[in-house]
Amino acid sequence: MTLIKKFVIYLSIVTILIISPLIMIIWHYQKELLLNQAKIQAETLFKMIVITRQWVAENRGRVEPVPAVATKEISEYAKKMANFKFHITSDILVNPENAPDEFEKKALKYFKEGEKEFSEIIEYPNAGTVFRYMAPLHINESCMSCHYYQGYKIGDIRGGISVFIPINSLKDTILLNNKMFYMFGFITFTSIILTVTILVNNLVLRHIKTLADASNEVIKNNYNVKTEIKTGDEIESLSMAFDKMVNTIARNEDLLKAKLKEAISNYVATYEELKNKNEKLLSLNKMKTDIIDTMAHDFRTPMTKILSYSEMLKDPKFMSDPLVIERAISVIYNNINIMKNSLDQILILSKLEYSDIALEFEEISLRDFVIYIVSLFDKEIDDKRLNLTIDIDDNLTVKADRNILNSLIKNLISNAIKYSKIDGEIIISARSNTEEVIFEVYDSGIGIKSDELDKIFNRFFRGSNVKNSFQGTGLGMSIIYQATRRLGWDIRVESEEGVYTKVTLFIPID
Repeated sequence: MTLIKKFVIYLSIVTILIISPLIMIIWHYQKELLLNQAKIQAETLFKMIVITRQWVAENRGRVEPVPAVATKEISEYAKKMANFKFHITSDILVNPENAPDEFEKKALKYFKEGEKEFSEIIEYPNAGTVFRYMAPLHINESCMSCHYYQGYKIGDIRGGISVFIPINSLKDTILLNNKMFYMFGFITFTSIILTVTILVNNLVLRHIKTLADASNEVIKNNYNVKTEIKTGDEIESLSMAFDKMVNTIARNEDLLKAKLKEAISNYVATYEELKNKNEKLLSLNKMKTDIIDTMAHDFRTPMTKILSYSEMLKDPKFMSDPLVIERAISVIYNNINIMKNSLDQILILSKLEYSDIALEFEEISLRDFVIYIVSLFDKEIDDKRLNLTIDIDDNLTVKADRNILNSLIKNLISNAIKYSKIDGEIIISARSNTEEVIFEVYDSGIGIKSDELDKIFNRFFRGSNVKNSFQGTGLGMSIIYQATRRLGWDIRVESEEGVYTKVTLFIPID
């Protein structure tokens, strides 16, 4: 239910509660007024009759009927000519027609008890509502001439005169007045309700609706709403307090959002830091495991040979044979180098796979760098009588980390030399376009089987055509792949078994 409806209902109830007793008082007052007016009429009529009787009694020489007869005749005229009537009666009858009715008997009884008058309102089927009034007739000196023989004394009650006053017309007048009063009261009440309702709506409810609408906007997180009610009273103070409250809520929400954002950022940063540290720990743990597994894999054969020849050197029967001693020392030395190279390869690969050390990129002359790496393999190239060609422009440079580039180029050239045939050919070339440098290492070696090309970057993988013919760890191509990945380069391998192998690096210029 709306506030205006509640206000109208409550105001109506209060008004009715206040007016109802007033109406009852007014109704009672009107009833008393009606009775008083009827009584005044009856008393006046009674006095007029008594005066008339007194005049007749004192003028017997001029008026023929006695007072009782005169009163009776006037009563008959009243029945015909007026809307009231009266009746003379007594409990000591001379004329039976003057016998008292029930009302008159009751009145005569009260008179004997000392009452001065008696009245009642009585409903008659034909006459309607009638005000009955009766007062006693006392014996005076003029009455003694007619009633001396009945034993009366002056001052005794001879009887009484009852007056009939119809009050229907008075009631109708009062009812009409009441209707007018009620109609005027209803119009006044309605006008007051409407006036008060309009005033309350304009002075209070309209502004309350403004505040309610503003509150709904605040619920929708719209803190730009302003009530700006200018009434110069408590409503304006409430409006100002509301606007101030909204501004405070907006500031607090912004502050809360900022703090929440900061807390979330700190949480995310802490989470990322812990995540990175955890990943780093997992990576280091995996690197440790891989290193141990790789060392166990690669060191088994060399260690076995070293132990075997070491035992041989301890045997007295071989101690005097220089050839055996020389052979044993050579085998031990070579296997120690093999273990050293394997360990170097393992450490390089582990750093490439797991290390998060920042790279230091620099401009490197590709031709000079390749020439330096090739010079490290002069003996191997000469032993195989290889025809090695370097086709790289002197001004061609690449941006790379020197250490990673060293591992990458060294393994590419080492593989090309190792798997080349005697009198074979190796071509190291590079060319550039607007987007990239294309670096190629070609060898006319034993090649790679086509069904094994997709496995060559796996750790420890060695082609089936080289396992029994060439010594190695199976880590070279893994190092090459991880090095290109760290540098952000692409790699492609092409090969035909028994014919050639070509490894191509695609190096972005930017």
